[in-house]
Amino acid sequence: DNLVSPANVTLMITGPEIVKVGEPMTLQVAVGNRNPVALKSVDLIAEYPPGTRSALDLNKTLTRERWPRESINPGETINQTIKAVVFGEKDSEQRIVVTIEYRLADSNAIFNKSAPYQYLISDSPLSLAVDSPAEVNAGQPFTFKIEIVSKAASTLQDLVLQVEYPPGFLYQTASPAPSCGNN
Repeated sequence: DNLVSPANVTLMITGPEIVKVGEPMTLQVAVGNRNPVALKSVDLIAEYPPGTRSALDLNKTLTRERWPRESINPGETINQTIKAVVFGEKDSEQRIVVTIEYRLADSNAIFNKSAPYQYLISDSPLSLAVDSPAEVNAGQPFTFKIEIVSKAASTLQDLVLQVEYPPGFLYQTASPAPSCGNN
């Protein structure tokens, strides 16, 4: 009963298992202290996958967030809500790693406990399809078609499509015409 151990610190994360790209995701994190002493200088840290954005400001990229707490007393559980907007490819698995760092009274050692939270990206706000011939003879003209379909609930703005051609490709025309260069 007097044993102080990281095993006596619980870290539970709950949230959706499937998330749509561009929609806010909310996680609930509960940290419990079953040790006989208080945890001091507590920091809860979330590390996000590439492309994650702030739910409050989509222009702000999230790589890591930190929430400091003074202490967690014996038998106490604290809760933290994490909100983020995720981006990524359809059907890709992503993960957020949540870590609690803390000290014990009269100790300089920093202890930690981490837990991953995995989710699946179920859908994206738009799809892109390219229809092109399977084979092309050198020096012969060919046509290909690019189709972009919006699946978003609201109008998507500020989209850019950039086409990069292989070596030896000679651009002739496009409809609609490119707004910058030939791509």
